[in-house]
This record gives sequence, C-alpha cells and structure tokens, in this order.
Amino acid sequence: MSCDKDHENSAVWVARQSVLNSQYNVVAHEILYRGSPQALTADHGMEGAAATRQVIRNIVFGIGLDKFLSGARGLLNIPEELLADPVLEALPANQISLEILETVQPTAEALRACAGLRKAGFSLFLDDYSGQPHLAPFLDLVDCVKVDLRKTTPQELEKMCRWFHSRGIKALAEKVETHEEFDRCRSFGFDLYQGFFLDRPVLVRGEKLPAIRMQRMELLRFLVSTEFDWDELEAILSRNPVLAYQLIRHANSARYNQLRRVDSLRRCLTVLGEIEARRMLLLLTLLDVAGTQIGELVRRCVIRARMMELLAASAAGEDGQKQSAFLTGLFSSIDLIIGAPFEELAPHLGLSGEIESAIRDQGGNGLLGELLKLVKAYEKGDWSGVDVETRSLGVSAEGLSTAYLEAVSWLQTGPAG
Repeated sequence: MSCDKDHENSAVWVARQSVLNSQYNVVAHEILYRGSPQALTADHGMEGAAATRQVIRNIVFGIGLDKFLSGARGLLNIPEELLADPVLEALPANQISLEILETVQPTAEALRACAGLRKAGFSLFLDDYSGQPHLAPFLDLVDCVKVDLRKTTPQELEKMCRWFHSRGIKALAEKVETHEEFDRCRSFGFDLYQGFFLDRPVLVRGEKLPAIRMQRMELLRFLVSTEFDWDELEAILSRNPVLAYQLIRHANSARYNQLRRVDSLRRCLTVLGEIEARRMLLLLTLLDVAGTQIGELVRRCVIRARMMELLAASAAGEDGQKQSAFLTGLFSSIDLIIGAPFEELAPHLGLSGEIESAIRDQGGNGLLGELLKLVKAYEKGDWSGVDVETRSLGVSAEGLSTAYLEAVSWLQTGPAG
C-alpha cells in the first residue's frame, strides 16, 4: 500500500480541453492546472503564477510536451505577473500559444511584455472578451479572441465575429454546450470552438522529477541547443552563483594564461568562447545533478566524451563531428545519472537524431555509434571489440591510448577534477 502511495505522490496531473475548428478537427489543447486526480475542475488551492509554473513543470518535465499535445498546439493561461517572466523562454513558441487572462490590465508594462512575446514567435489569445473597453489595447497584439457564449447575446456574437475578422483576428467561441450553439456560431463565422458539447477536460498523468533536477534539465537543454544566446546565458549564470563562481575560477586557471584576472561573467564567457563555455557548464551541471553518490559515473562519461571528441577529429577526417561526438559520450549514461529512462529525458534535451540514436542503441551504425562502441569496449578491456572498431574507423591503437591519456589529463585540470 505504501508503495502505491509513494508512486501516487510522484505523479503529476494536468488537464487538457480540446479546441476544434468548424470541421471538428482538434487544432489545440488548452492546458489546465490540476493538483490531483480528484480535481476534475480547476484546483483553487493554487492560482495565478504558481499554478502556471506548476503546469509548465508538469507538462515539460513530468509528462512530456509532445506526448501531452499529441501533434496539436498547446494553449497556456498566462496571468499578469508571468508576462515578462523568463520561465516562458523555456517554452517552444512553435508548439505553445499564450492566453492573456481577462484579469490582466493593459498597462504599459503588460503591453510591452506582450509585444516581446509576439516578437519571440508566440501567438497570443485574449481570454473571455465581451467588448470590455479597457481590454481594447490588447486587440492590436493578439491573434485570436475567446468569446464566452454565456456572457454574450447571439446578436453581439455575430457583430463581434465580423469585427474581429475585419482586423485580421480569429474568433474562438468558448463554453459551447449544445449542437445548436455550435451551428449558430459556425453560421456567424467563428474560426474555433471549445466547450462541453465538443470535449470535456481530460486528466493526463505523468511522473515528476525533483525540482532541482528539473532546473538542471532546463539548463542542459539550453546548453545543447544550436542557438546560443550570450545574454540569456549570462542571465542564467546570474541566477546560479555557484555555477558562475566555478566557471570564473576555471577561466582564471593557468590553462588560459590570462594577463589579467577574469572579474565578470561577460569577460569570463569571452575568454572561454562558446564551445568551451558550453562544455564546462555541461560538466558542472551534470556533476551537480548527479551528486556525490554517482560522481564517478559522471567522470567516466566526461572521459568518454573527451575521448570521442578527440577520436572524431582523426576518424575518417570527421572534424565537423567533434561536438556531436562529445555530447554523445557525455549523455551516454544520462539515464543512470538523472535516474529516469532515456526515452523520458530525450525530449527535454533537444539532441539531434543521430546523437539520440547512438545513445539509445549504445552504439550502432554511423560515426557516433561506432565511436561510442569503441570507447566503451576500451573501458571494459574488450580488446577484440576494440580491434574490430579501430579497423572500422581507421583509428590506430596508439591513437586510442593517446586519446584516453589526454582525456584523463583534461578532466583532472578541468572543473570536474
């Protein structure tokens, strides 16, 4: 019984209610906070920013965004205090639309934040609009307006729908509870529909990671992304003083032979450069996630990653695969480090398909898979396996041994030593 209770305590719950078009096709799911499986309606024990933050944690780190949305877009309620919050930066604008609640006041700050979200690629919805004059400034920024049928007459519905379309804004009819209401709204030209007649909120369950691990998974995703925003990285480090200290200490090491000490985050990042900054932060973050109990496993993966990076430069002249080889080795045991199956972690990391395939198969075809097999065979002393892979990759036994010694030396002088 206690096991069942512990398992239930590790669960996260989020509800979703479908948004359909006039052909009854699901085009989006509104994402709704639920605190427990018994909370079939909104859980008022947590409201506002706290509920939205919890929803983001639950769908991104507990359920998985792709699994939750099933190919549709997500529609997330954003209260006023979250409009300018960096937490939204972690969401993919190509999958998530943001819904401005009717309680948000159109202050200069709120309008500026909405403009910034549009610039970042998010589509914006205005919730529960029924012609309130004070909400009019939002109409210049939103892509769609939700109209509550319970608060609007049929005559007002038709008039508003035409007016929205004249401004290039889509209209969504919400609280559609009968076939008659659906047909009426469709005749008025509404684009989207939501309500109990079409779909009731459905609970979706997932497993949660501890909060500190969720934060580190977010950082790992940023560090392996192809886009690298120095301002964003500096902001992340500003909120993580331990990481910032360790990175600056590394930049001040003898390895960089600096004429003057690094005394700021920006100078630290300039000295290290993108590749080295990414690499050092990846190592530090993985060590932080793992803790002391499995620190040795992380160190083994670091050596593996560095070996694969060095070998990629000499294997069939594949110098361009160095960074991918490093990431493959580094994350090759991420399931053991984090304590969750790789299938659950992969969506949060944003790795390339080739890297994912090599890690999932722990080897396989392709340069990354072959390198991983070679290095793991070397670790285990499987010399017949080493012989097969070195011949396949064109790597000499001497080159393999040299890569191992260089990797060990690099680890000892780096931040994980």
